[in-house]
Amino acid sequence: MSIAERIIECFEKAGATVLESGEFEGLDSIIFISAIINLESEFDIIFPDEYLTNVEIRNVNGFESMISLLLSQRTHWL
Repeated sequence: MSIAERIIECFEKAGATVLESGEFEGLDSIIFISAIINLESEFDIIFPDEYLTNVEIRNVNGFESMISLLLSQRTHWL
């Protein structure tokens, strides 16, 4: 399963709808935090607080870029 597919699954599991464009629908603060927790668990990462206010992570592509960056940083430090 690709990173994008895993992201979509995490958001849908939290209760959001992911549109064909990769945008999220029905996303309130509770669903957003639930999706973040799902993503952190799925990818074994922790989102730094400053990343969560980044406007670039408001769709699947933005999250995919951010997660790829976090995964590469984690690999670098192992």
